[in-house]
Amino acid sequence: MIPGDGAPSPDGRYFAYTSWDGDNLWIRNLNTGAERKLNVQDKAYSPSWSPDGTRIAFVTIYGNKICIVNISGLDASDARIIFEPDKDDSSLDLIGWLSDQNSILVYFGKSTRLAQISAVDGAVKNLRTATGISMSSSMLSPDGRYIACMTGTARTTTREIVVIPVAGGDTHPITSIKQNDQLLGWEISGRSILFASDRGGSFDLWRGGVSEGKPTGEFEQLRSDLGKVRPLGSTQNGSLYFGIQKIYKDLNVSILSLDDGEIARPYLTASVGKENIFHIATWSPDGERLAYLASSNQSNFPSTLGIWSPANGREWEIKLANPLAAYPLSWSKDGNSILGRSSTGGKETLLKVDHRSGKTEILISVESMTILGWLPDANRVFVRKWDAKSKVSAIFAINRIDGSEKELFRADAGFSLISFEPVSPGGKWLAIGTYPSPRTKPEQNSQLLAIPTEGGEVRNLLKPHNPFGPNSMDSGRETYPVQWELSRQ
Repeated sequence: MIPGDGAPSPDGRYFAYTSWDGDNLWIRNLNTGAERKLNVQDKAYSPSWSPDGTRIAFVTIYGNKICIVNISGLDASDARIIFEPDKDDSSLDLIGWLSDQNSILVYFGKSTRLAQISAVDGAVKNLRTATGISMSSSMLSPDGRYIACMTGTARTTTREIVVIPVAGGDTHPITSIKQNDQLLGWEISGRSILFASDRGGSFDLWRGGVSEGKPTGEFEQLRSDLGKVRPLGSTQNGSLYFGIQKIYKDLNVSILSLDDGEIARPYLTASVGKENIFHIATWSPDGERLAYLASSNQSNFPSTLGIWSPANGREWEIKLANPLAAYPLSWSKDGNSILGRSSTGGKETLLKVDHRSGKTEILISVESMTILGWLPDANRVFVRKWDAKSKVSAIFAINRIDGSEKELFRADAGFSLISFEPVSPGGKWLAIGTYPSPRTKPEQNSQLLAIPTEGGEVRNLLKPHNPFGPNSMDSGRETYPVQWELSRQ
């Protein structure tokens, strides 16, 4: 299992986590390594232990319902739903349990409300509003009086750590917005906040002093070269838990033999300059240049476009005013520009970036849609739309020249669509994965579809496969189309 989201128990004996490829909640004994799957019938995320370690609260991916599961000897009874949001409160973050053992702190992103929800009957008590912050990685202080969180969003390259009083009052910055900082948690005393920062040139572990929710101005470096980390929480004895994020600092180009499948040692290597996380790369049509995206944080919208020419070893970077999504990424048909997707203010745009000057041109902008890909000439763009009335997803082709739209595929109700690099090299097909909801379609099969870009018969490339079937070795797994391959023919 690969932990996707998790938290240690208050006594540090167990670790509750969800997996990237599973639909259940797991408990791992940190002393013996033994793991156990809990009886949770829906995809879960954001697990949070009660202070006494007897219950776990979590949020369901489908519907953002808050549930509680009781732990007794690591056996789990059926999860109990305590709160189901309406459409106005559908965006929420579970921050943690309050010290009274019977209530949970939740942030509603759309209405910017901080609220207390009873773990007994689900009653909601509004506490305050908070704007301009991200609660997705927030940490509740040991006494439950303050929340430490980050400003901005995950797409922001520089963010500051702030402290918000739960009961109301002013928000106080703990670190400077000029730094690239990552919140890790509170010290057990509540008198300082732990965070990772690259202010010294590498990501190090720091401590910042706090008194009554305000900064003391005291900073201390505790450990150097911590690396990029993902906060997971802390225990009652003060132990800090975090995950290490793998950083790709170099681009390695190797030769693959199509006869025996052997990969030779790296043929050429290029660094990604000053940025320290590599995202995706794509070759120019003539094979002479490699374009890549990189960033200084784990953002899904990198702000640096790099170009590397293996023939002469030249490498240059372009700082993007509008960060591009990590995928898809391609060269224009003439090989002079890079095409990528950007998302700001509820709109998605297809951008064309000159690979030398960095000049950016908006080719198309859409609302309430997700851009999936485009043809090599960028004159046809493929988007995913969500029909709120029928609650299904559909894929459309948009003619960028005349604005006309054509529906290519419509999923059945209860199925989700996903893709990464969907357009085939020749532009004739889209590779789209469909997977059923384990809550509403547990008996259905996932599919890997080849959809003609001009419309027509859709092909299913997989044998019937139920990712949520009780007798399946792949139970809880989904099918994701990643990339087309060119055949030798």
